[in-house]
Amino acid sequence: METNDISIQHSTHRQLDDFEQDEIGVKKIADVIEFVVRNLDSKPFVVGLNSSWGTGKTEFLRMWSKQLNKNGWKFVAFNSWENDFVQDPLVCLLGELGKVFEAEQKSFVPKWEGVKEAAGFLLRKAIPGVVKHATVGAIDVEGIGEAVGDAAEKATEKAIETHNNIKGSLNDFRAKLAVLAEQVKEDTGHPLLIVVDELDRCRPSFAIEMLEAIKHLFEVENLVFVLAYDGDQLACSTQAIYGSNFDGKSYLRRFFNLELQLPRNPAVFLEGEANRMGLEDWVKATSSKQRFCGTGADVITSLKALAIVQQFELRTIQRILTRFSVVAAGLGTEKHIYSCVLSPIVVLSVVQPRLVNQYFSGDRTSSALIEAVWPIEKMHRLFPANGSDSTMTWAYASSIFFFTHLDFVERQRNDREVTWESFSVPILESRKMHLGFERLNSAFDYFADNQETFHWGYNAKIQLQSLIEGSSEFFGT
Repeated sequence: METNDISIQHSTHRQLDDFEQDEIGVKKIADVIEFVVRNLDSKPFVVGLNSSWGTGKTEFLRMWSKQLNKNGWKFVAFNSWENDFVQDPLVCLLGELGKVFEAEQKSFVPKWEGVKEAAGFLLRKAIPGVVKHATVGAIDVEGIGEAVGDAAEKATEKAIETHNNIKGSLNDFRAKLAVLAEQVKEDTGHPLLIVVDELDRCRPSFAIEMLEAIKHLFEVENLVFVLAYDGDQLACSTQAIYGSNFDGKSYLRRFFNLELQLPRNPAVFLEGEANRMGLEDWVKATSSKQRFCGTGADVITSLKALAIVQQFELRTIQRILTRFSVVAAGLGTEKHIYSCVLSPIVVLSVVQPRLVNQYFSGDRTSSALIEAVWPIEKMHRLFPANGSDSTMTWAYASSIFFFTHLDFVERQRNDREVTWESFSVPILESRKMHLGFERLNSAFDYFADNQETFHWGYNAKIQLQSLIEGSSEFFGT
């Protein structure tokens, strides 16, 4: 491999300090939550931040915590996944509250001592199964059924006494917690906020018991929970407990007063992340040379178009750029860059590596790659009703043409009677008709009239295969 003459990082460590550095607009979610919470009139409230894996929930919470500190909020940040080795979620939540309040010297410290005392009494009375006892009942019906006469009467009295003691302890705990939250509101002007992350990654039993504890033990005035999770994964957790036919999503909705999603802007994120990785210098160096086959800037444009069509998660984009940095290091700044085929190949090496292996071994055609990266049913994302970026339209059109040309070259080797028009035009016209986007006509017509430029398309495939084989350990091919 050629030594790269531009410094490119091969991995990303995106650690934004605050919302001022964020380019995809997640700050508005924080502002919405704070606005809603400020106008609750002290009512208990649970906000669900329901976004899929890799959308940046943890990073959002980290940046938001700095804004909360700046704005004078008293909050508890709790990573549930790091604590699900503990049997009882109540113990975890109290432990995290203790970290925040026991080091304080303010007026709510005595109130926290009251909460601890009430919680200790509750746990002594109710262990094991405090939530189940508090919400379902503590009477052991089977045990009573086996007893007779006086023994049955005493068993019933004992069960009822235990149940009432637990309910009394529960009410006392809630009352003490409400006093603490009210004091926080008086001192800070905001409710007490508890932020729970990674709930979907916990053991199913722990995740469900956490939700039940929040609902039945912590539902007091001036106390607000914000829970970050992947709703689909959390619904699967409920099915692991209650059965595969259980309606997990309907069950989860009962716990949340408001559900929000982080915004997605994959193209903007990709461009910003590429700059953070140092690809900007490589793009500038390669784009200073006038080449018909493509430049570094064309690669980034193609990657952005693919990210929009596929709606990649942020972590997937980071993986794609990290892998592309290896290819860029191999290319350097002097070699030709076949942007319209390079970008899809790199993307597929991340999301469908088996397909890339099959393609280079000759088991799959370029048409299979086209359908994988530019599926017709997803192309409306690139061409919305209000128009699209012309450079991204061009990236798509050129990619379709050159991959189609590669298939034509392979077909022509076996059948000398096959012509470009007879093989390729029907494919292109079919895709154009299905998409229904007339604005692509000029791009399609341009390439159809300039078939002599396709000679380098096959060279692109050979170069890419060499690059990926030279990075076989990294690419996993």
